[in-house]
Amino acid sequence: MPGTHVKIVNYLYGNLEMRVHCRSKDNDLGKHLLRADQSFEFSFNPNILGTTLFHCSFKWDGSCKWFVIYDDGRDAYNCNDATCIWQITQDRPCQVNAPDNGLLCYPWNGQ
Repeated sequence: MPGTHVKIVNYLYGNLEMRVHCRSKDNDLGKHLLRADQSFEFSFNPNILGTTLFHCSFKWDGSCKWFVIYDDGRDAYNCNDATCIWQITQDRPCQVNAPDNGLLCYPWNGQ
């Protein structure tokens, strides 16, 4: 099974810094500080059952949001060449390289 690569880019308005903390059931990827336009990237091999999930918390300027940044059921075919690129804004996370549409935006989880 080919590896999958996730890239998260800080696109917050106003050049704000963002703290990102991503994890799955089995892996904690740690906390990362991203300045404007900086990115955090990670790679993994999805499980054979097709149930791989990675969720991330995003904190900036007193706000805290979370989102399932990789959901095998949603992203196995949405991400071109097994690469998922996400732009994170205050409003929502957007998948940049989605096929056909080119940009797929989602609401924050829990909203």
